[in-house]
Formats: sequence, C-alpha cells, structure tokens
Amino acid sequence: MQFGDSWRWMRSDAVVVDRAADGTATRMVGTQSDITALRHARNALEASEKRFRTVLNAAPVAWQR
Repeated sequence: MQFGDSWRWMRSDAVVVDRAADGTATRMVGTQSDITALRHARNALEASEKRFRTVLNAAPVAWQR
C-alpha cells in the first residue's frame, strides 16, 4: 500500500462470517498488519547470506559437508 511518498508491505487476513443462500460472501471480518520491517529484515538476511556464500565459495580452504 502506498502511504504518502512511501510504500508499505501489508499482510491481510480475512474470514467470511456470513454467506447468502447461493453461497456468495455477504460479510467478512479481517485485519491488516504492516510487515514492512519484517520484509526489510528478510531482504537484508538474504543479501547477507548471498555475500557469505560468495566469500565462502571463494575461500581457498572451506569446510564442506
């Protein structure tokens, strides 16, 4: 979602609480959570792991299973 000039990562959870006779949803209840910090942390971890593997693969001697 866009908030002003910035974008935020959001997680949406919802459940249908009422349906019409034909089965279509007529009422839902849900929440939205801002997971931007979690997403940034995950991206940083992935980048760090990539750098670590690059360094490990370039090392002249490395422990491998």
